Amino acid sequence: MQADKFDVTELRELQLMTVKPFLYVFNVDDDVLADEEKKAEMRALVAPVEAIFLDAKFESELAELDAEEALEMLESTGQDEAGLDKLARVGFDHWAADLPDGRS
Repeated sequence: MQADKFDVTELRELQLMTVKPFLYVFNVDDDVLADEEKKAEMRALVAPVEAIFLDAKFESELAELDAEEALEMLESTGQDEAGLDKLARVGFDHWAADLPDGRS
């Protein structure tokens, strides 16, 4: 029986890894970040789990900049959100969804 077929509320109280939400983070270079076809292929490998793509080197450089320069750097690569910001947001959303009664 699959987890989506029954209530897993009581199982979550046991803190088992198998009932916790998963999130895959791919550390890729800028060529892959710009290649939607390649990202779709990689997403399919881990589906139905959500996948985040980021370039750790780029993120490191981005963290050293002030907000205005960081925004310019993001825009120059066609991104509207830093990978680490997206990771934090999606991770929090997954964590909040796992709280009893859907509290966040």
